[in-house]
Amino acid sequence: MATNFSCRAFSSIDQILAQAYTGKLNITTFAETCPNVCTLAWGIGNPDLSGIGTNISYILQAALTILFGPLFCLVYATLEPDSKRLEKLQNQFHDISAQFTIPVSVAAIVRYRQHASFYELDFLHSLLTMQFFSLLSSSVVAGVFAERKSIMRIIVLVIYGLLDFALYMILIKGLITSQPRWKTLDDLAEACSAYSQIFPWIQHIPTSDVLLHITTKQFFKPFNKTAWKYGLIIFGFVLAGIIGLFLAVIILALLYKALTSKDARFLGLISLGLSVGMLVEVVQMERTRNIMKEVTGLDFLDNEWGFGQIISLFLWVPLGLQSIYNVIGILNGE
Repeated sequence: MATNFSCRAFSSIDQILAQAYTGKLNITTFAETCPNVCTLAWGIGNPDLSGIGTNISYILQAALTILFGPLFCLVYATLEPDSKRLEKLQNQFHDISAQFTIPVSVAAIVRYRQHASFYELDFLHSLLTMQFFSLLSSSVVAGVFAERKSIMRIIVLVIYGLLDFALYMILIKGLITSQPRWKTLDDLAEACSAYSQIFPWIQHIPTSDVLLHITTKQFFKPFNKTAWKYGLIIFGFVLAGIIGLFLAVIILALLYKALTSKDARFLGLISLGLSVGMLVEVVQMERTRNIMKEVTGLDFLDNEWGFGQIISLFLWVPLGLQSIYNVIGILNGE
């Protein structure tokens, strides 16, 4: 049975949700009565995460990924310039990008553990997805060069990818929520309609909702309809698994062949596809940020410049200087 609570009875959204889960509080009514609940849930921004400087840095990463991804392959296939200089430059971008992406992923998990606001979680979801696509896009390009990468370099590339993927999946797992919790969060989002488009959570679908309930005795009855349905479902899953495995083997074989073929055009297409996924997430990040800015108005913290934001901008300066140096060298025929 719902209990009446004062608007000042809670200092965090977790306390409110805990009462809502137990049925002691009607989250919809409480949110409509106490507007500050929406602010507790979604926050008012985080300049360390999505401030002006850091946001520009993310956009620069995306732009440089396109430059050192599909466009790089196009230039390499068309002009066939000095591969040594370009390879060194591409390696440098990949290293800087990975060494930016992985700490961001670690910080994202730490921030999640600190009960980040819904806005931060939604932004982090898009950000980590964007950076994962970015890392894959630039990794693919490593296969275009005539000289085979050293074993150590290949190991480094694999470690970058696996580590980032593992960290990304940890965040995704944290965003998956149970059905009762999903219902409460959905009710909260409906009550806070201005924020409803910023929703980071992923609904968990238990296997009990997919599979039929059947006893052993029912299963072995030859004319039992439930047993037949259950058997067909199992057969369907097995068949789908076999087909999926077969397709996965074919795709991996094709990817391996492509990556070892040094075909710049084909690798460029793969990089382009990954870059498109990256750009979709960049747009989603900007959309989330703009919605939050519009809802919170002057209270939005992300329009403020901070120490960390200025540092993040200078992350890409060494790469820019190195690029200028190498381009001049190529033009001079050095």
